[in-house]
Amino acid sequence: MNRLEPVETGCHKCGSNLKYLGEVSAEQLEMVACALKVIRTVRVKRRAKSVTAFLKPLASH
Repeated sequence: MNRLEPVETGCHKCGSNLKYLGEVSAEQLEMVACALKVIRTVRVKRRAKSVTAFLKPLASH
């Protein structure tokens, strides 16, 4: 499982610390030596208390 965390630790608008908001996960199947392997990527979302927008990391390749 790949876990991607946002690089930012504070809100760029108000400067407050970001709190855990939730996660978005995606899975893909990969054929490996005649077997299937599930690769799960979890993108953690965080938000500042006083701001309605939230941050999430960019998808990896």
